[in-house]
Amino acid sequence: MSPAVLKISSYPNCIKYHELDVTKGCNVGCIYCGLAFSKNEIERVNVDIEELIRQTPDVKGIYLSPNSDAFSKICVDTTHEILASLLPKGIKFLLITKNVIPEKTIQLLKKYPEQITVKVSLSRINQELNHYTEPGSATVTERLQTMKALVDDGIKKVYAILMPLYPGVDDDKEKIIALMDEIRNTGVKFIQTAFVVIRNGTKPKDVEILDKMLQHPELKKSWELMTETLKIQIGEGQIYPFEKRLAFYRMLSKICADREMEFSACTVLDSALHHVTDADFHICKTLQILPDQIEK
Repeated sequence: MSPAVLKISSYPNCIKYHELDVTKGCNVGCIYCGLAFSKNEIERVNVDIEELIRQTPDVKGIYLSPNSDAFSKICVDTTHEILASLLPKGIKFLLITKNVIPEKTIQLLKKYPEQITVKVSLSRINQELNHYTEPGSATVTERLQTMKALVDDGIKKVYAILMPLYPGVDDDKEKIIALMDEIRNTGVKFIQTAFVVIRNGTKPKDVEILDKMLQHPELKKSWELMTETLKIQIGEGQIYPFEKRLAFYRMLSKICADREMEFSACTVLDSALHHVTDADFHICKTLQILPDQIEK
């Protein structure tokens, strides 16, 4: 196994702290993601907890994990061990997952509610389509239950991130209202979203991603709507046009307000928002988890 590497975050425009991956590659298998590996390529990294503790004297926060899911079955115990070792040191954590967070880990997080930001990703309540696009993820019901358990146990910042949305498939108003009502019932107050970006390149992985999208009749129609190119951290790809994304963000902001929920569009998830100054919805240009380390 390769060793776990604690390093400065690769998201310098927003997340100004350290990051740690607990697997090499990701076995959630999202069909839109270049980080998805075949099952035979997934590797659990070697986490030496004592060495990790020695590496963290000046570390204020850790993003766990930027290139994988820290709660996938092959690494969930390692994740718990890391959290149990480093939370008592006052280190804050950002956790983003499409999986179930085990009860024992939620009980651990409960002891450090101010140090934790958890973002649970859920794009739709259509489980059949979820399974097609994210075959290694938890079910809709499981993710909603995880949100509720986190809120019920006092975690201060629990986000539902509607990510990624497929235009013409997930952004229908009735579908979004149904999803938001389910999320509201969990007690989650914070919402973010982003549309899918598909790289239209010649590399084998890019070709594989687009082929999987075109094989599904609904997603094939969605591809036809993705007529704009957007530069993202890992290159550039096709996306729903910016003005239509803005219209959706406005609609979602209103839906959230009607339910006493807070919507924020994020420049990490949609880099084109970075230069918008006159939006009638909130745009988050910095994460608020570590105010001493991020730009105001």
